[in-house]
Amino acid sequence: MAEQVHRGVDAAAYSLLVRLAEAGESRPSDLAEHFGVGKPTVGRQLACLERLGFVARRPDPDDGRAHILGLTELGEGWVATQRERRKTALGASFADWSDHELTDLAVTLARLNDALR
Repeated sequence: MAEQVHRGVDAAAYSLLVRLAEAGESRPSDLAEHFGVGKPTVGRQLACLERLGFVARRPDPDDGRAHILGLTELGEGWVATQRERRKTALGASFADWSDHELTDLAVTLARLNDALR
């Protein structure tokens, strides 16, 4: 999916785009904590996304030393496009599954997600 956004975007950067789409504006430190990685790692990914125009930063009104990052209109559009592509691909993959099979899959995935938290 990341490659479909832009050749310069790897999976980690794509994950940041998705997180910003879900959580809204965030501080880099909050993103690093969410993903369990160091701030420099997140900083490099965010710098790439900023250069590409997917993310914009603004000063944090609560802390003049910090910044808040959010998706730009371009970034929002790319995330929406990738979600639609994924939904279409998944829909085609599961086209011949019964409602019962899809329900079983959903229940099993929910259990897996709960177990991994």
